[in-house]
Parts: sequence; C-alpha cells; structure tokens
Amino acid sequence: MRKKVEGLLVLLGKRATTDPFELALYQYDLAAVPALLSRPLFRTLPDVVVRPSSLEEVSSVLKHAALHRLPVTPRAAASTAYYNAVPTRGGILLDLNGLRGILRVDRERATATVMAATRWKELDDELRYKWGLAVKSYPTSAPASTVGGWFSMEGWGVGSLQHGCMHGQVLRAQAVLPGGEMVELTPNSDPPLSWFAGSEGTLGVITSLELSLRPAPEAECHHLIAFGDFGPLQEAAGTMASLEPKPYHVHFADSTFTRVIKRAGFDTGAPLELHLLSVHYQGSRAEVKAAEGLMAGIIREKGWKELDRDLANQEWENRFSEIRAKRAGPTLLGAEVMLPVAGLARYVQAARGLGHKAGIPIYTYGAVVSPDWCQPNSFFPTDERHARPYLTALGLTKALQDRAAPLGGRPYGVGVWNTPYLGRIWTSGVRRERRRRKARLDPHGILNPGKLYAPPLLLHKPFFGLGMNVLALLRRLARPAGLGVG
Repeated sequence: MRKKVEGLLVLLGKRATTDPFELALYQYDLAAVPALLSRPLFRTLPDVVVRPSSLEEVSSVLKHAALHRLPVTPRAAASTAYYNAVPTRGGILLDLNGLRGILRVDRERATATVMAATRWKELDDELRYKWGLAVKSYPTSAPASTVGGWFSMEGWGVGSLQHGCMHGQVLRAQAVLPGGEMVELTPNSDPPLSWFAGSEGTLGVITSLELSLRPAPEAECHHLIAFGDFGPLQEAAGTMASLEPKPYHVHFADSTFTRVIKRAGFDTGAPLELHLLSVHYQGSRAEVKAAEGLMAGIIREKGWKELDRDLANQEWENRFSEIRAKRAGPTLLGAEVMLPVAGLARYVQAARGLGHKAGIPIYTYGAVVSPDWCQPNSFFPTDERHARPYLTALGLTKALQDRAAPLGGRPYGVGVWNTPYLGRIWTSGVRRERRRRKARLDPHGILNPGKLYAPPLLLHKPFFGLGMNVLALLRRLARPAGLGVG
C-alpha cells in the first residue's frame, strides 16, 4: 500500500499525509460508535489523507485511485452520523475542505456558483451582506455543513416548506467521475445532474454548484404556539403547511425536548409540560405584514395558545442549536426519519412510550418540510464510555424506525448504518436503477465503497434483526435507571 500512495505524496506535497495521528482524526463522524462494533465491520483508518485545492487536483487523485484500485472516501464537514464520510476499506481520504468560497454571483439571475465545501451559513451571510440575496433553504447544521454535502444528502431543512428540496435549487454542478473525468452536470447532461442528488458521494465528487437564490428578506415574524396534546399540534402543523403563502419554516418539539434542554442547562422559558409549534415567516415588509394578519386570524379562530413573542424569537435564534441537548447525554442516540404529517402524533406517542418502557427520556423535534411530509428526529441520552449499556440502547434506534414504518415513515439518509432499511427507503425498482448507475460510473466500486447500495454482511436483514432483538432483550433485562429528565 505504501508504494501505491507515494505518488499522492509527490503530487500534493504537504497537502497529503500518512501521519498516524492525522489519519486517526478521520475515523469518525458525529456518531459515537464503539470500536467493538465498527472494527468487525470496517477498516475506518485511511491509508492516506489528501487535501486538494482545485478541480484538477481532485481529478488527479481519482485517476491515481482508479489506476491502483484504491478506495476513495470524499469528506468535508462530516456532519452526519451515518458514516457517509468515514472509510470502510481504508484507502484514500479525500478531504475537500480546500474547495471553499463563492466563485461568482449573478444578481440579475439571482444565482451563485460556490465551491462544494462552502459552509451554508457563511454563504448566506456573505450573500446578504454583499449582494442583497439569500439562499432559499439550508440545514439546521448550517454553521458547519457544506453546500456539496447537503446536495449529496437528502436536502430537506429550514426553508424547504416554502422553497422545496435543495436538490431542485441546484442548476448545474462541476464534478469528477470515479475515473478522474471532469464533467459539467446539468438536467440534460449525460450523466444528468439528478443522478448525483442524494447519491452520498458514491457516483462522483462534486466540486462546485450553481444555486438559485432569493432576495434577502426585508422582514420576518415568528410565532410560538403551545399545545397540551400532540394531536392538535399535528392538526395545526398541517394547517400551517397548507397556507398560501406558506411559512418559511415550521418547527415542532415535544415537551420532553424542552425538559431535556432545561436539564442540559438551557432554560428556554417555555412551559415544560406543553408541546411547541413555531411558525416563521420571511419576505418583503408587505408579505410579512400580511402574514402577521393571517396568523393572528387563524390563532384567534382556532383558539390556540400563543406564547410570548420573545420566546418565539428565541426559538428562531436557536434553530442551529438543537444538538445542545447533548449536554444532558453525554452521548445521544436516536433516529432521524421522513414521515407523513398525518402520522406525526402517533409516532411521537410511540416514541415517548418506548422511552417510558426503557426508563430513558426519548424526545422528538423536527420540521414540516412540505404540505404532506415532516422530518422528525427522536433522540435519547446514553453514555458511549460504558459499552454494555450503550450497545443495549442501540436497540432503541431500530425500535424507533419500526414505529415509523407502519405510519409511512422511512429513515432520513442512508450512509452505512441505515442500509438495513433500504427496502423501506426505496422500491426494488429504484434500488436496481441506483445500482445500475453505480455500475456504469464506478465499475470497480472505488468511490465511497460500502455505502448506500447494500449493507455489509453483519448488517444484512437476518443478522441485523437478530442482533437488534438480542439487544432489546438485554435492555429489558437490565432496565436503566436514573436517566429521567426531572
């Protein structure tokens, strides 16, 4: 292997390394996975880390990888917990963080071309300050996550209710295919841009993207509505999602989330016993004024309990800080799902019931991303430093997915850890088509191997189901105590 990577050390100089300490930093993403679980499945330690700074250097790295049949794992912020950007077979770790910044802005067309590792918040801040424009949507991890990374994932988040999935906001992209060929991707190119949306870095390396933008909003307003039961909250969420004009963002959180946040040291001031629905509008001053009147009429007509505007504004300011509940952990486990809005209340009730039986507070929060779909996240505290109780708690993640499935839900994102659920995520026809694309563009399987298309052996359905059932049994036999939210 040493001889195979020496060419990369010559090609990129100090921007390539085989230093063991630096290599070890790339073995993880946000998931806290004990070595006794990951080591039997994967070789997460890369053999070399390379940090290209241009499209041409990315091409040279992939040509070298293709020549020597070296696995390549693209990575920038690695802000997910699915192992999307963690090596499974060693090889080359392609650190793309050098591809960062705005290349050009077209104010008349309201578009911007940006390098793939540009962070969402820094992009939006610069567009607003210099150009009077703004991105249409962004993830709640916007301070850290990258434009190319979110395009390679599912692309639903803040602003999706009004502007749709981020995939539809990408007009064109530059990419490097697994063999090193540099291509421009458009809706009509061959291969088309749509193949790469949500492909999780398995078909090519995106290096830049052209995004459609919106005018920077002149005004905004925020409303926070409280409910004693989640059924009425679900009804209200559906009402908000069907409005015209639609809110920019609608967020929900159950009362357990508020209590966990307080336990973690963040007192939001919201009533601890109530479920919360926050509704946010942005736009011109006239649009926001009209939205204020619309909201006031609906709240009055429905008899909903609206909380203080300062609390509503605080909810908006904290949209990037949902993970602050981790302070109550020290580790979080859980499930992120896509779910029909019509099943939200039953799912939240089922998640809370699981938590009650396990003696662990399971809390749920998320966003309404379209008139019919929401994206709830259910998490619970555990401690990765204690392997046995941590492993038994893993069974709860499958239990959460199993509660979502009968309601029409599916996992949000795939990577490695959600590959056992591929049958829930895509139909058999879609899976066949995705495998066909992979075989055409990457016949030797060098780009981000082990992700998206099939689970590793021990995560295949029979083994995975048996393992999770054993963990669930062990959890019931050794029910944890002392993890209540107080």
